[in-house]
Amino acid sequence: QSQTWISLPVIAKYQFEGKKTQPFVGLGGTVDFLLDDIADATRQDFVDELTQREIKDASISLLGQRNQLNFGAVITAGARFKDLIGKGFLTLEARYYHGLSNLTNKDARYAEDDINKRLIYDYGFIASDMNLHTFTLSLGYMLPKYNPKILPNKGKKKEKRTQLPDQKTKKEKKKTK
Repeated sequence: QSQTWISLPVIAKYQFEGKKTQPFVGLGGTVDFLLDDIADATRQDFVDELTQREIKDASISLLGQRNQLNFGAVITAGARFKDLIGKGFLTLEARYYHGLSNLTNKDARYAEDDINKRLIYDYGFIASDMNLHTFTLSLGYMLPKYNPKILPNKGKKKEKRTQLPDQKTKKEKKKTK
């Protein structure tokens, strides 16, 4: 079975201070959208002790069997390592995703459509409840591109003072005295 997802994680990270090593932790959630779900179906029948027969079908789409919108919780921890390789940051991150939604569409489990009939009667397959839980370990390299430069100050400009209508300048104050 092969699934294609688009995920939108929102994670709040806290980064600890450090000169060369900057550890971080994070917690958040994610909204996931299932784009495709394809299964390669195969059934093996054992006719007798020496004979077996295999029924193999082309790829079958299970998208109708699934809930396309799913939600999950994410926890992450890792560290950024400065100046290990060049001027960038080497990043190591471990992330755990815990699916909160049932991936199986319960209303479509016993539906009377052609795909479901093939799955049930040809392959003995009925989609069971399932959640997605994953652990990911990532290694990356970030190369900073921001390089601020201090612009030279060519001659100091006099600041113009903005005055309110009821304020008087120093010259006007001297004239009134």
